[in-house]
Amino acid sequence: MLTNYYEKLDINRKASQLDVRKAFRRLALRYHPDKATTGAVGDTANGGQQFRDILEAYRVLSDPNKRKSYDRSLSPPTTTTTPPKAKHRRQDTRSSRRSSGGRNHHQNKQKSSPTAEAAARKPTVHTLYVSLADLMTGCTKRYKISRNLWPSANSQSSIISADYVTIDVKPGWKSGTRITFAEHGDQPGYGQRPLDVVFVICEQPDKQFRRSGNDLLYSCQLTLRDAMSEHGFRIPTLSSTGSGSGGSDSGFSGKPLAHIVMTREQLIKFYENSSVEIRKVGLGLPDHKNRDIRGDLIINCTLKTY
Repeated sequence: MLTNYYEKLDINRKASQLDVRKAFRRLALRYHPDKATTGAVGDTANGGQQFRDILEAYRVLSDPNKRKSYDRSLSPPTTTTTPPKAKHRRQDTRSSRRSSGGRNHHQNKQKSSPTAEAAARKPTVHTLYVSLADLMTGCTKRYKISRNLWPSANSQSSIISADYVTIDVKPGWKSGTRITFAEHGDQPGYGQRPLDVVFVICEQPDKQFRRSGNDLLYSCQLTLRDAMSEHGFRIPTLSSTGSGSGGSDSGFSGKPLAHIVMTREQLIKFYENSSVEIRKVGLGLPDHKNRDIRGDLIINCTLKTY
């Protein structure tokens, strides 16, 4: 049995495109899995399926061509008698197409081309730069979007509308992570669905740390005296907490400091090879899928020569 999309959106068959959009937004706010009201039993139990149903209905009814085809399939078939002059009318139509050089036929063919439609629906892509410190703890970014909208079918030009979106950057995200805001972009024409807006995460280079998966890499030069000190040596961290002692004269730009003390084996290796690698387990970046799993802090120490 054919699904009644009008009932899914709680509108009648004579509803305008504006009515369709209003109904979808109202129901999406209620049944979206991230925004469903937790106090309503129906919303929490069936919100995901109901949201998919109204999204499918909206995609059909918001597209004039899909809606016209759907309305024909929804109506019961009727038997019609071809008028006697129908053949002549078809011949006249072919004659008019030939006289116009077939332009109308070519335009209609282009309009229905899947390739052309996919190119027209290409989303707007923005790059969102985040630091390693942001990816250590997560952060919230607010971004302004300017887009073109068509107010009415008789409008000669579009209007520019500004809107703000909030992006919750999760700890451990990697460069290339994509965040999509559906229908927050330009509107190709009146009555058409706005394009999607996609933000792509781009990790900003850090002056002191490098990232390797979830591990943080840090390089430093030490004198033998510094390496053998019972108080250890200090390195900066990406954490937002720390002692911060010696911030103004430590050369670490006021960042929190971590104290590293070498073991006997590490001191011997440092003395013999003029370098040593120290691994601090669990002091790297969190995994974006499981925050209980963290990478390591890997410190590459080399002997400082004068």
